[in-house]
Amino acid sequence: MPQAFFAEAMSRCRTTAGEPLLVDDRLPVLRAGAALGLCTLHISTPDLLADRLRSLVHGHAEPTGAL
Repeated sequence: MPQAFFAEAMSRCRTTAGEPLLVDDRLPVLRAGAALGLCTLHISTPDLLADRLRSLVHGHAEPTGAL
């Protein structure tokens, strides 16, 4: 099911698999996207992503070092 969703989303956005970045905390979702050739990024918790994005949006981002 997730693969059909991503395939439809890429079709509607007129993009190819190598262009978008799929960010998620759920490994099955990332595996489905990777199977279609999407670039993926695993964030262990949604809160971690929200904290990092908040810093970037408000201009207070600090280097995180090795992730």
